Amino acid sequence: MRRLNPWLIVLFVLALFLMFSQTSLPGRTTVNYNQFKSLLADNRIESVIVRENNATVRTKDGTTLPVQTPQGVQQRPVQQFTVRLPGSAATPDATLITQLEARNVQYRFEAPSQWLNILLSLLPILLLIGMMYFFFMRAQGGQSGVMQFGQSRAKKYGKENRVQTKFTDVPFFSVSASEFMEMFVGVGASRVRTLFEDARKSAPAIMFIDEIDSIGRKRGAGIGGGHDEREQTLNQILSEMDGFDKASSVIVLGATNRPDVLDPALLRPGRFDRQVTIDLPNLKEREAILKVHLRNKPLGEGVDVPEIAKSTPYFSGADLKNVTNEAALEAARLSKTKIDMSDFYRALDKITLGLENGSLTISPEEKRAIAFHEAGHAVTAAVIPGSDKLQKVSIIPRGRALGAAFYLPEEQVLMSKERLENQLVVSLGGRAAEEVFTGNVTSGAADDFRKATNIARKMVLEWGMGENFKNMALTTDSGPVFLGEDMAKPKAFSEHTSQLVDEDVKRILGRAYERAKSLVTEYSQAMHEVTEALLTQELITGDVVRAAVARMQDSGHPMPNTTA
Repeated sequence: MRRLNPWLIVLFVLALFLMFSQTSLPGRTTVNYNQFKSLLADNRIESVIVRENNATVRTKDGTTLPVQTPQGVQQRPVQQFTVRLPGSAATPDATLITQLEARNVQYRFEAPSQWLNILLSLLPILLLIGMMYFFFMRAQGGQSGVMQFGQSRAKKYGKENRVQTKFTDVPFFSVSASEFMEMFVGVGASRVRTLFEDARKSAPAIMFIDEIDSIGRKRGAGIGGGHDEREQTLNQILSEMDGFDKASSVIVLGATNRPDVLDPALLRPGRFDRQVTIDLPNLKEREAILKVHLRNKPLGEGVDVPEIAKSTPYFSGADLKNVTNEAALEAARLSKTKIDMSDFYRALDKITLGLENGSLTISPEEKRAIAFHEAGHAVTAAVIPGSDKLQKVSIIPRGRALGAAFYLPEEQVLMSKERLENQLVVSLGGRAAEEVFTGNVTSGAADDFRKATNIARKMVLEWGMGENFKNMALTTDSGPVFLGEDMAKPKAFSEHTSQLVDEDVKRILGRAYERAKSLVTEYSQAMHEVTEALLTQELITGDVVRAAVARMQDSGHPMPNTTA
């Protein structure tokens, strides 16, 4: 609910005070005029104060009146009461004054304040206006009302809004998302001017614009270009950030995940002078981030934060927070008082593959094919030196996956051709195992093919690892299709070159597939051991696979070559 205007509250309280000040005079008991005349005749009245048609009467000690109580009407001593007088203030009862003077009763007439009368008469109108204003602003959705045209809705953060978390509590600089884009709904350019004016008044100040690509996208992009409100807003931002005012003490920060779509004018010196790239956290940074998110959670004795960090390669800070929250939920579902490592493992499975699909019905033949498929991935990964470390293998359906092999990849900046070819062998090991051990192939390798093809095409088009096109890149740095840039540019190579690229990709994938078939055939004993273990337990660790491979190698089976 929108907060009421403070002045409206003050006016309302004042009006109530004035109203009750008239009805809360001394003598809260009210009697009729006949009772008052009777008390006056009995000489029980001490003083009378008359205000218009109302009189406040003070009685002599010992005077009792019938008073309504929870037990009924009872005689109670009353020192003061009020009475409604007949006639009007202009023509008071003359006989009353005579009777008061005859009994030596003190009396006086008081005129009410004119300001009080004015306020009391205006009170209903003021309250009606206030209520209409309040409900009107609520109906307009607060800041999005029509009264907000031309006004900036950016939030101002001062000392009272400072977050208590220190920079030493987190491994890298992070900023929470804002709703800055809401400011540009309506007359955007004027609101930008208001925003910068407010910042200059508070200078020195820092202005942070999150998701700046939502308003800072390249102008004139798309089919036919355009000059919509977003571009007008961007033009106004560029004007405010022209950099010619050396006396300005306003620093503008922006954040985006799409720097490639930003307008070049935003990135030139004098506007955004520095570009800071924040990569995904490494192992040490992930461990520090996890400690921040776990400091307020009850942890069991066996929780190994470094191990969790190793199990989350290429996870962002938000991903790591999600892992800790999901682990806490897993522990709560099992009515645990503390979070242990099993909760983190279940959380990782849920995040990477989805929920277990217990309602899926799988025939024994399909289950055996899935087991051979996952065993093919696992055994080739365990056999090839330098492959990502196998963590566990599962044939439990999760999400769209009927089974999965989990790895702990070694984080590397550069990928060698040998390592990429080894990855292709492991990716195609599942389909190779299906063909060798079941005599048939299934649709379960679709995702494997997509990943392998993507790697092979990058090897040819971007990394110069093809046979027809060594040491050259065939891709260009063109913009996304939705910006309309690709449609206006000619292709970077001919149709004949495209055929040669396809030949290279096919050659790389074919060589990797034949190598995978050779490995699963040579290690058939280990393949059968791993498959039977999966059919029995559904989930096995990487140590089980490595032990099966080691037994074959100890019996004299040679280690495979690392390259084809």
